[in-house]
Amino acid sequence: MKRRKRNTNHLIERVLYPANLTIACKGVVSNKGAGGVDGMRVSELKDYLDQNRKQLD
Repeated sequence: MKRRKRNTNHLIERVLYPANLTIACKGVVSNKGAGGVDGMRVSELKDYLDQNRKQLD
């Protein structure tokens, strides 16, 4: 079986785009999602993103 190589150019930039982070954060909060493997609580996510957005850009 031949594997196709995916085009991942700029993928991380798309993920970390501020509007995408905001949409993702709102989605997780509205779904009352559980904390991930990093142990961060959903209630801490928005503050974390606000404080670290410049480093993520």
